[in-house]
Amino acid sequence: HKGAVAIRQPYIRVVGLEDTNEASSRGPANFTPDEEEEFKKFAGGQDVYSNICTKIAPSIFGHEDVKKAVACLLFGGSRKSLPDGVKL
Repeated sequence: HKGAVAIRQPYIRVVGLEDTNEASSRGPANFTPDEEEEFKKFAGGQDVYSNICTKIAPSIFGHEDVKKAVACLLFGGSRKSLPDGVKL
């Protein structure tokens, strides 16, 4: 329909997590059971996308669009073309 407005709801989909005991440049990647539970609670909460965006540079007021872009860069995946030609 020409002139129709599409409303999109942003979302974040986790494709997978890798459990590693190797030390990275920031130190070991070991999480306590409490940290894992906190992550699961956060992931299951309401409006995760907005929560992530508000946690990026909280001392900087405004610039919500920039913070959303940074969140997408941090958590974004690779480009994908669907069989019907839609590009994600």
